[in-house]
Amino acid sequence: MIATATLILNPEKCVRCEICTRLCWSGALKGESDGTALILRFLPEFCPKECRICIDKCPVWALSRGPGPQKKEWHLKYPQCRICGRPSLPYLPLVGGGGTPGPAEPLCPTCRRELGAQKLEEAAPGTPQPAG
Repeated sequence: MIATATLILNPEKCVRCEICTRLCWSGALKGESDGTALILRFLPEFCPKECRICIDKCPVWALSRGPGPQKKEWHLKYPQCRICGRPSLPYLPLVGGGGTPGPAEPLCPTCRRELGAQKLEEAAPGTPQPAG
């Protein structure tokens, strides 16, 4: 299959991790945040047609190549934390022995830390529980 320079993003799958922008060595894919959304910009003139790094390394398979008009910018709102409601990045817990990502769970960094600490406490046998 011959690759085209048209990059397709499925915003329903994208978890706003920005792995694609960090791995883009050509500068064709850039991301910036305004606090409520990730603005992903694609500059096709800088993207080598044979390059697939962003597509191959996306943990949720949100990027692909295909025919059609090229979109130059995507505005991807951050989901709300399922616990406190603040803007958050989806948390991808690893599942299975292969370390593959599980379903995205929207948690802000504070709630993710608290939930992680709670799970560690529950998993440790014989851990004294605080008096309540």
